Amino acid sequence: MRELDRAVPLALDEFADLLARFRIPNHCAVGVSGGGDSMALAVLAGNWARNTGRRVEALTVDHGMRVNSAKEAEQVAAWCHALGVCHATLAVMDPAPETGLQ
Repeated sequence: MRELDRAVPLALDEFADLLARFRIPNHCAVGVSGGGDSMALAVLAGNWARNTGRRVEALTVDHGMRVNSAKEAEQVAAWCHALGVCHATLAVMDPAPETGLQ
């Protein structure tokens, strides 16, 4: 078991062992915002999928709530492409709520 009180890189075999506890289908998706945590997930999931014969797709939501949200989603797509991870951007078509945004 990993110690949770110190940051230690997660090896691909450790990631695979953790995922083995779940019934993950041959094609699955991960949400990727472009932040460090979600990009790390994209790297691990992409490597895991390639090594297990599965397919993983990274999904980014362009929420349209910031002026640059479409450009940010395009950047995430480019990073995923460079990693060899399939990527799709999902656009929110409804207007953003005026209150209760969280």
